[in-house]
Amino acid sequence: MDNNQLQYIKIQSQYADKVEQFEKYVVKAAKLTHAIADTAEKKCKQARIAMESGNIDVMRNTIQQYICQYGQDWSRFRDVRIQLVDGNTYAQLSAIDLIQQLHCVITLVYKDTALKTVNKEAFRECVKSLLKQSKMFTDKELDAMFA
Repeated sequence: MDNNQLQYIKIQSQYADKVEQFEKYVVKAAKLTHAIADTAEKKCKQARIAMESGNIDVMRNTIQQYICQYGQDWSRFRDVRIQLVDGNTYAQLSAIDLIQQLHCVITLVYKDTALKTVNKEAFRECVKSLLKQSKMFTDKELDAMFA
């Protein structure tokens, strides 16, 4: 083993505690930022219940509730167009059509939740903040890790 390799190993053992802390906080940040899936799933619970019910009236009402609650937010998406439909036209939609709309509702809830809460930068900042709070890393080390 040459001197450089030995020095590399010593540096690694010197920072062993910090590496473990880094891992701990990266995992914690991942769980925190992955909470979007949990949040979105909770928001979608009513849509899933409506689909499972098979009841056309329940599905229609649920779609309308989601549009009332989130429609304004969804209208900022380029791929979404919320159209007013008269009651007679809406009543002609089959259960299959309504289930498809509920699947769209679920997709939009996830998209909206993700855009509001998580991105790569959020994860990065979460890890950095957790590491800073641990007080095991200097500001200089944190800056070097997240430059």
